[in-house]
Amino acid sequence: MYSPTRTRSSSTTPILQNHRGSKPGDSAADVGIMIEDNRQDDSIELQSMRAVPARARAAGRNGPGLAYDATMESKLVRSRRKLELASFRLNQVHAAGGNVAQLTTNLNRLIEELSNFVSIADPAQLLDDVMSPATIRARAAYFKELGEFEAAVRAGSAKHAWNLAAGGAGNAIAFGIGGIVSTATGNPWLGLPVNTLLWTFVEPLVSMLRATTCTNPYLDLYMVRQRLQARAAREALDGTAGLERNRKFAWTNADSGKTEWLNAADWLSRTSWLTLWSGKHLTDDVPCYLYTLAYGATNSLPEFAPAALFGSVDTARWMRMGFRTGAGVLTGAALQECVQLLRASQLDKTGGRETVTKTTALWQKEAAVVRLVLDDIDARRNAADLTPQQKQGYAMLHRSFTLWHRKAVAKSAMLSSIGYEWSAMLQPKREAIGIDPEVPGKRLYTAASFIGKGLSQLPGLATAQMAAEVVKSPVAWMRWVGYVVPPFAMIGAAGFIARRELEVLAHTMLSAAHGVARRCCGGHEAED
Repeated sequence: MYSPTRTRSSSTTPILQNHRGSKPGDSAADVGIMIEDNRQDDSIELQSMRAVPARARAAGRNGPGLAYDATMESKLVRSRRKLELASFRLNQVHAAGGNVAQLTTNLNRLIEELSNFVSIADPAQLLDDVMSPATIRARAAYFKELGEFEAAVRAGSAKHAWNLAAGGAGNAIAFGIGGIVSTATGNPWLGLPVNTLLWTFVEPLVSMLRATTCTNPYLDLYMVRQRLQARAAREALDGTAGLERNRKFAWTNADSGKTEWLNAADWLSRTSWLTLWSGKHLTDDVPCYLYTLAYGATNSLPEFAPAALFGSVDTARWMRMGFRTGAGVLTGAALQECVQLLRASQLDKTGGRETVTKTTALWQKEAAVVRLVLDDIDARRNAADLTPQQKQGYAMLHRSFTLWHRKAVAKSAMLSSIGYEWSAMLQPKREAIGIDPEVPGKRLYTAASFIGKGLSQLPGLATAQMAAEVVKSPVAWMRWVGYVVPPFAMIGAAGFIARRELEVLAHTMLSAAHGVARRCCGGHEAED
């Protein structure tokens, strides 16, 4: 049985797992993408899309998660990247015959920092040192239960029913309420802001209601391009594109193996937008034409239904709204199932995986286990015989578990879980990695999502207004044009099917405005 208050598992529980035996091929980077979003470092490491070894795919789908805790892994990646970048610049200056003394000093310092970090960054060793026998038993029992639950959900058929429920409920909230507002006031444009606001904030609820989610790394990386395009626009307008500190995106030549460090604009120029777009278009965009069929059929009802069914003008308006809402709910349900089935069929090609949504009961048990580990860490890190490196390692471990405990507690109840997702959408910087790519992760993304979703509804609304008189025509073919054209405009052209592209445009424009403001008025780097 699935709890009706299930909550989305937007990321795995990496540091609770047994990290021994992890291999490089099992890392997130080998699935095509690793996104780093740290509050102190605005950099992103991007890997090119490539075929994924079968072993890595199997580990990604069936294993509990990454090989390192997210916080520690991001720190390790940044340290390695700084080391590679310092080495690259040292070789450049040396080849040009310049003074390499300061660069050599910096490189040696980075080597020492990385060495110290690696010596205390093995979570498995740290956990072995701190966990008591009781904690080890509780942790093992929890992961045994979690593994059995995930295997049962993946193998069962109930996940399809949850897809249908999530899609139907999401459509009813996101568009049904706006339809009632429009019908009650007689002004369809009043429903636009209502639909846009509810659509923006209902996305995480849909993800939470699904029993499983099949990911598409092409979509993940496509949305990362949104951030890079916005960054490139901001750097171009505030004049910082040429600064060395902004050359932080690695590009490796496939033939020579040589790595270059590029700014956002250069990285974008060397990647294929079309490849990523086509990789997500089939699974996430094409199914939206189900709405065209549903609304086209609903609009055509007056041609077949008895005139008495619609009665007066007011009755007819409410009847049309009722039929349209019902069609939207059914289509939203079908759309969710269709998208998940298409993503599942492409897992071997895309390197995606099927993640399982934890119930509130599982999150409660996870919070209890994390609390036990935190108690053990506190007992160990207060010992008097620790070296500075050990103290640093235990401090990092404690911070990681504190963040995870905060999330697990929030996810242990329905209302607090919703609040957790919405707070992530409105905060200036994400405090945790792993938020679904289809859900905005902080306020700049949320603002761009709101604008993009609003713009995507305009073609449908505009054509529906123009068709209002056409459907009254005595000429049959003109009436049919009025029935079917608005649903096609609503999805195609710059409509619903282009919602992500419009979000990218909005994000880029917002960042460009910030770049202009920084150039004119000064100020610090954007928090978003």
